[in-house]
Amino acid sequence: MKMADSNKGWHSEWFYVANPPPALPAFSGRFAEKRREWSWGPSADEKKSWTTPMLDLLGPLKAAGLTGVKVMWTFFERRIQPLMARVHTLYQYTGVKDPTRISLEMLMPKEVRARVWVVIKRPDDNPDLDRHERG
Repeated sequence: MKMADSNKGWHSEWFYVANPPPALPAFSGRFAEKRREWSWGPSADEKKSWTTPMLDLLGPLKAAGLTGVKVMWTFFERRIQPLMARVHTLYQYTGVKDPTRISLEMLMPKEVRARVWVVIKRPDDNPDLDRHERG
């Protein structure tokens, strides 16, 4: 590969990010080093204090048959983005005219199944998908 004689036009292939305060550290000239563990973030005890109550709430739902595929199916079927700000919680969903929907267009079960399958990348013989497609 030949080195370019000019940097003209670099801005069409790169973008510039400002460095407002608190600024990033100065360039050190060293290569990045792989670390087994990061020192930032919540402690193990703090993580546990967040996750334990959630796991306690999810346990009965999982025992009743809730799966990630079913949750994803619900998001696609109801045309709701998982991480969007909502007018109300998902269990208060009111139907096709719900203000949380991103589209009024209804999706057929076959289309919902195809979208879920693209996300989970599992074989086509997933029983959760088959059950939902049948209604």
